[in-house]
Amino acid sequence: MEPELQWSHHLLLPCEATSVRRARRFAHEALEQHDLEDLAQAVEIVVSELATNATLHARTPFSVTMSGDDDAVLVKVRDQSSTPPVPAVPASPTFPEDVNATARVGGRGLGLVSHFSSAWGVRPDAQTDGKTVWATFQIP
Repeated sequence: MEPELQWSHHLLLPCEATSVRRARRFAHEALEQHDLEDLAQAVEIVVSELATNATLHARTPFSVTMSGDDDAVLVKVRDQSSTPPVPAVPASPTFPEDVNATARVGGRGLGLVSHFSSAWGVRPDAQTDGKTVWATFQIP
């Protein structure tokens, strides 16, 4: 059972590159409305990573939900793919002059989610075959 939350904001986004920026801005604005700017950097990084995963891997429209109470902020990114995210070992270039180095910098997303959030996880949605990736942030 989820805790009783005092506030919630929801945004539905199409599967396109500009949606990642829109998700990040949405998260920032929600935090501003609740005087939680101290969490903005961490939350925006996590929202950006989860929105990027939804765009690149799920390839479906997705939603971002920001909720909170006096103790924590909960971020949820829901897409229509049942495939759960899998933490990857990020590739690193062998040599700095490696021309393909920029193409292999992926794989850090869930590590960033884990680092910047208090906790995170995935909840499958049996009704729609989708999933929700969530992360919590303790309010200092």
